[in-house]
Order: sequence, then C-alpha cells, then structure tokens
Amino acid sequence: NATMVQPGLNCTPAPEGGWRPIQGSDPFWRTDNLDPALANRWAEDERPFLLVQVLGSGADDPEAEEHGRKIEDMANRYLNLRPPESTEFQYARPQTKPPARNRPPYYHRIILPSEEAKQRLETAGILAFEGFAIQFEHFRHELPTHQATYLKPHNFGVRFSATEKEMGIAIKEIVQATISLEPTKSAIKECIELDIATVEHSRWRHTTPEQAFNIIRNSVRTEVMRKTLASGGYESMVAIYCEAPATDAGRWLYFRQLFQQIPFGDETRGRPVLYTKEQHCAICHTSDHDTEACYLDEVPEWRGPRRQAKRLTNHPNAPQSANRGATRGIGGRGTARGGMRGGTRGRGARH
Repeated sequence: NATMVQPGLNCTPAPEGGWRPIQGSDPFWRTDNLDPALANRWAEDERPFLLVQVLGSGADDPEAEEHGRKIEDMANRYLNLRPPESTEFQYARPQTKPPARNRPPYYHRIILPSEEAKQRLETAGILAFEGFAIQFEHFRHELPTHQATYLKPHNFGVRFSATEKEMGIAIKEIVQATISLEPTKSAIKECIELDIATVEHSRWRHTTPEQAFNIIRNSVRTEVMRKTLASGGYESMVAIYCEAPATDAGRWLYFRQLFQQIPFGDETRGRPVLYTKEQHCAICHTSDHDTEACYLDEVPEWRGPRRQAKRLTNHPNAPQSANRGATRGIGGRGTARGGMRGGTRGRGARH
C-alpha cells in the first residue's frame, strides 16, 4: 500500500498495515446529504470515477472551489498525466444546506481517464502533501465492518503490561474464539442461512453457511485507541471489526446488535464496557473514533490536518446532518455499479 511518489509530489507514505478504512454509521454514509438527483446521475455514468473527500473539510465549505483545483492538480501529478489526458473534478451538491462547516456531504467526484488511473488512486487511498490531504472511495453502498467499541479492554482478558499492539492481537484472538462458541456461532449461521434463502443477490450465495462463518471469523480485526480524559491522561478503547452475515441494511443492524450483546470477559475480572456514545472524526469523517483518537496525526511524515487545529473549530461528536440517511436510492432499487444489493434500505428498516 505504499504511496508511489511522482516527481514534485512529496506525499505521506502509507503507514504500516495501510490506511484504515473509513467507517459509517450505516451502509449509505458515502452519500450523506448528497442531492439524490445528482447521486443518480453519477450512478448512471459509465466513465471511470471515484469519490474524493478533503480531510478536515465538508464538500460545501466555502473553500470548495480551491479544493477542486488542488484535487485535480494532486491527482494529475500523482498519476503523471499530461494534456490532453487529465482528471476532472465535479462538486458534490448537498440535499440541504449544511448547518456548519465540515458537515456532510463530504465526497465530491473525480472522473479519471482510465480504469488503470482509477485503480492507482484507489490503491493510494490517501494523498497528503503540503498541508492538504484527500481520500478516495468507491461510489457504492457498503456494509460497515465496525461492530462495536469498548472501554476497559483489559477485561477481555489481557494483562495490563501488554503493549497496544499485543492487546489488539490478544483481543482479536479472544473475539474469534468467543464467536465460535455456542450459541453465538449458531446465531450467526442462522443469519447467513436466512440471507442466502431470502436475498436474490446474497453475498454468501456461493458459499455454505460454515464457509461463510469462517470468512466472518477470519475477518475479525481490532484497533486499540486512546480516549483523552479531562485530567490530561487517557483510557484505552478497542474498536472491533468484522464482516457481517448479511447483505442488506436491516440484517446488518440486527447482527451488529447481536454482536454487542456477546458477553466478553467474565464475572471475576470484569467485562469490557460497550461504548455507546456517537463518534465522529472531524479529520477523516469516520464514525468509529472521535477526532482526538484519529490515528492520522501520528502517521510518520503526516502532512494533512492535525487534531490540535480541528479541536478549535469542530466538536469531536459533531451532530450529523438532519437529513442523514435521506439519500438512499443510488441507482434506484439496485445499486451504483457493484454496490450493495438486497432488500431493506434506509433507516426505516432498522426499527
């Protein structure tokens, strides 16, 4: 995942393990507060393109025009394009005016001259240079893999002398072992069986329930973070990720709730505490950590926005747009170019 640096474009190299995926609080986060008519036009476009966001900024911020010029320049230089070949930036158009700076929508669109160019930017993930950073995403609905975040992660059964890396590895193994026990394993396999039986384009239709369960088990990963305390110290947190035994949004939410009810730890050493407060990062716009826990600030040679600067203008738990979830119909009943297929769409299916 190392960023290939072109002459004159001194980008931050990808960190060990690569850039972490951006997470959303539902499968439709890439189009939060995006005008549905524009979303549908993008979905119908057969040209190679990616969504692109400026880290630390909303797509409707006053600097959007300047950002568009910088995005085109960075992409052209990174891809080493020469006229007449070039990229083409297109503004996002909000469904409703954002209530403040750095609010959804976050993603503009960049049209690319070839599939090869698209693949290169997708592989790069993030380009950060000269105090400006952009991040690329596919235009599609996708089930988040973030299932839960916990305080008191040592109560999973990890010694307090463990390093954060050791803690993450240990918790991953504990989660994998725990979901393999009954009745949790059977509950997950029932979700898989129901998905295969009722969803025409089930993501698991080419696997057996046992094979799908093993894929889900092997997909478990963890990220240990630090939550800053008023005293100036910190307490550890751990975010847990894995694929879901579902294809549509409603069953994904069911699985997420099921996962959060798994009783990790025990009555002797205690249990990790599920962190239920809504999280939002004002830098990378993910929903699996707050601004103060954004890892980008600690990436070697990071040239993008910093936590300290964002603390002054963006509350880490900034409320989402009142219309979050309103833009749900990319490409109509189906999906935008290889996106999520299946039944339930939007927040209404969750309740």
